[in-house]
Amino acid sequence: MNLLGLSSPAADMELQPGTSLVLFSDGLIERRDRDIESGVDFLRSSLHNAQASPDRLCDLILRTMVGSAGPVTDDVTVLIARIRATSEPR
Repeated sequence: MNLLGLSSPAADMELQPGTSLVLFSDGLIERRDRDIESGVDFLRSSLHNAQASPDRLCDLILRTMVGSAGPVTDDVTVLIARIRATSEPR
């Protein structure tokens, strides 16, 4: 159960070290002049082969996808976590 009292399905997946997990709101990828699919494609191409730190990637994505779009009319959220190798399963 989440904070809003709504339940959502759980999912398990194995992620390899170095994999980036990117979570974002629709305000990042959807604008009046761009549909969601185009925004996802643009985000995907921005992240392709990106080796910068998660902080720098967030800055780059926000500058690229929001910075030149004019006034922001929706909430924009992006969170990037990079998976690291550990000595024990977590």
